Amino acid sequence: MAGISPADTDAAEVHDATSFCETYQVEMMGFCARDEGGAWVESGATTLAGRIAVKLSGGLVAKRHPVDATGLSMTAELVMQLRGTRQVRAKLKARAGRWRKTAAACWVLTKRRARCWSK
Repeated sequence: MAGISPADTDAAEVHDATSFCETYQVEMMGFCARDEGGAWVESGATTLAGRIAVKLSGGLVAKRHPVDATGLSMTAELVMQLRGTRQVRAKLKARAGRWRKTAAACWVLTKRRARCWSK
């Protein structure tokens, strides 16, 4: 996975068009074990102060679900986080981020490169 493990990830954007998607996507990205996504999200692990900040952009609902531009908006959010140019909801000193849509592909972004992997 581009040499970056889930434990190395500081921020993530996920496809959250339905209410259960965040819990499902954190499981699929390997941030927690299968069937533990709900408890993991509820524990606060995905908040700005949590283990991995998820949906710093506010998610698809906050962006009115830009269907054709979903991946681009996720990438833009993570690039701003990694560059340190995000003024609001900033994950300080983020070094690696991931985004995932509902398909099996996931992008991993670091300060130096971007890689795509799929299962």
